[in-house]
This record gives sequence, C-alpha cells and structure tokens, in this order.
Amino acid sequence: MRETILDVAKRADAFFMQRSPIHAAMRRLATTLGEMEIPFAIAGAMAANAHGHQRTTADIDILIRRENIGLSSNTSVGAGSTSSRDRKTFVTRSTTSNG
Repeated sequence: MRETILDVAKRADAFFMQRSPIHAAMRRLATTLGEMEIPFAIAGAMAANAHGHQRTTADIDILIRRENIGLSSNTSVGAGSTSSRDRKTFVTRSTTSNG
C-alpha cells in the first residue's frame, strides 16, 4: 500500500517530537552502553539534531574507542549493526530493525 502524505507527515512529526522508533532505540542504546560503562558519542544526524539542525534519519551513528570494541560486541548492543574501522575509532551504525 502506498504511503499518503499524511502518513509521511505523521512519521516526521513523531521524529521531530522525539517519539519515533529511532529515538527509542537511541535511548535504549545509550542506557545499555552507560550501564556497561562504555564511553561513546552519538554522531551523524542524531547529533546534528541535538545541535538544532532539523533532519530525519533511519539510523544511529555512534563512536566507540577501539579498546572498548570487545566489550560491546559480546552483547546484543551490536546486533544487526554494520561497522567500519579507522585508526582511532570504531564506528557502529545501529538501526531499529532489531525491535
């Protein structure tokens, strides 16, 4: 079934009111990493939104130090994620596809 403009507007409204599934996933992710005492930073569109930019997104970009990679990969934190490595950081993209 095709999505109507009203459906799109409702989804955007939920996002900008911070009631979207992506916001719920970000809160769960932040809570879990905090409980595990793993330092992290939110990046990408979610970080830009926190600084006043208005942009929707379908993922959560986080930065985790290389020495903490093993800590997060032993749990469901990284389930369904994709990652890329560079010299100083490990970047994980966590989506809401895991519920």
